[in-house]
Amino acid sequence: DPLSDPISNGEGYIKGPTAYIATDDLVVTPSSSICLMSLLSSMSIPVDDLEEKVVSIGMEEGVRILQASLTSKSALTLVPSLGLSHLLTKVKEEK
Repeated sequence: DPLSDPISNGEGYIKGPTAYIATDDLVVTPSSSICLMSLLSSMSIPVDDLEEKVVSIGMEEGVRILQASLTSKSALTLVPSLGLSHLLTKVKEEK
C-alpha cells in the first residue's frame, strides 16, 4: 500500500536490494540489461569499455554531488572537489 507509513510496516516502494545506474549528468535508471543496452547505444559506448564499480556514498559525498549537479552536467566526475572522481579509477587514454 503506497499510502501506508513505510517505517511502521517495514515496507516501501522498493522491496529488497535494488541496483541503479547513475550517469554523469545524474540520470538514474533501474539497473537492467535492457536499460543498460539502451543507455550504451544512446551514448555510442562499446560494451568492452565498461567496468562495474560499486561505490558507497555517505552524507558528505551526497552533498558534494548535489553541489556539483547545480553547476555542472558532469556532477560525478568533472569537478574533483565536488563529485565522486576520487572514488573512480581513471581510464587510460590510447595513444
